[in-house]
Amino acid sequence: MKEFLKNPHKSIFEHKICIENARLKEKIRAMTIQYNQSYGLNETRMGIDMAIQTKSYLKLAPYAMDELFKLGALNDPLWNKSTHGQGETLDFKLYEWTFPPCLGPKPHGFVSEASRAQGVIPMATSDFVEALFNADRWRDMFVGMIGRCTTKVISNGARGSRNGALLLMKAKIQVISSFVPVRVLNFIRYINKHAEGLWVVVDYSVDFGTDRRLTRRCPSGCILQAMPNGFTKVTWIEHTEYDEQLIHETIVG
Repeated sequence: MKEFLKNPHKSIFEHKICIENARLKEKIRAMTIQYNQSYGLNETRMGIDMAIQTKSYLKLAPYAMDELFKLGALNDPLWNKSTHGQGETLDFKLYEWTFPPCLGPKPHGFVSEASRAQGVIPMATSDFVEALFNADRWRDMFVGMIGRCTTKVISNGARGSRNGALLLMKAKIQVISSFVPVRVLNFIRYINKHAEGLWVVVDYSVDFGTDRRLTRRCPSGCILQAMPNGFTKVTWIEHTEYDEQLIHETIVG
């Protein structure tokens, strides 16, 4: 409000953006302090290069988390019922108008695809979080889809839980189609306990570089809500960008 009084010519929308940016910057600062102090991420242990790299990964985490959570909460008209079966598809024009590009502009020649689905699984929320933290268990959950996967643990989490866990992952994803090539992703997986019984697990691409064989993983992942019967309600969001030229001409023709 003080800022608004200083410059009343700015629109209320612009002031809201400024407030949101300030909130996210403060969250980045708090997260960096938390990792440096609580998880032992200091330059003497990790090396200067790794410390700088880790801070760059952390810088994107609150933006990716915020976007994923909003994508899970918003409905029509941002999400529309899929015409090919269950689930929903994203209205990209409305998405681009609503969300700033978390990972920067989409590479030239790349196309986007995004979907959302919900369901209930007979597994405790804490067990599901643990499975997503462990690469072998994650691969077993999606048999035939997750290929070779390597993981570097940056943080195990805080105070005996996975809250704040941070993983650097590289994985090969096989879409169940002989026409679609294996997708290779380099990404961060960040796990956050949003509230009691509510967890968010977000993936976002890093170190994308200029390799057009890589698939860019925009903020994707799941929102997990514990249920009274011990099961977990899952909202799963997939959002990727890839080079259309790599797809078989039968698919795009």
